[in-house]
Amino acid sequence: MIPGEFEFHLLNASDALVRKAYNDANGNIVFDPLTFDRPTTQDLEFTIVEVNSGAVGVTYSDAVYTVTVAVVDNTVTGELEPVVTVKDASGTDVTDSWTYENSYKGLPAHVTVHASKVLNG
Repeated sequence: MIPGEFEFHLLNASDALVRKAYNDANGNIVFDPLTFDRPTTQDLEFTIVEVNSGAVGVTYSDAVYTVTVAVVDNTVTGELEPVVTVKDASGTDVTDSWTYENSYKGLPAHVTVHASKVLNG
């Protein structure tokens, strides 16, 4: 896989773009961090989608994952802690393992073989 070959968007509840990320050579996708300076009063929901950039022969994943973020105040440590869950379109919790799967089928190659014929005599 070529680093940066596939693009992903993190969208807020209004479908506005929050962050873009690209795959690395191993297929990992890491968005720049979101920063929270106080606990959230309600869960924040985001969606992550793969962008179809139209690469020839690639069938892009249409998977949409919902990311829910709650930021809580840990009164023991005095630190803010994010609680993140990820669910697929059916609502199944996939926080520990979620992927985008694409397929590739190259276009047919056409070869023309040229030869010549000589008749002597």
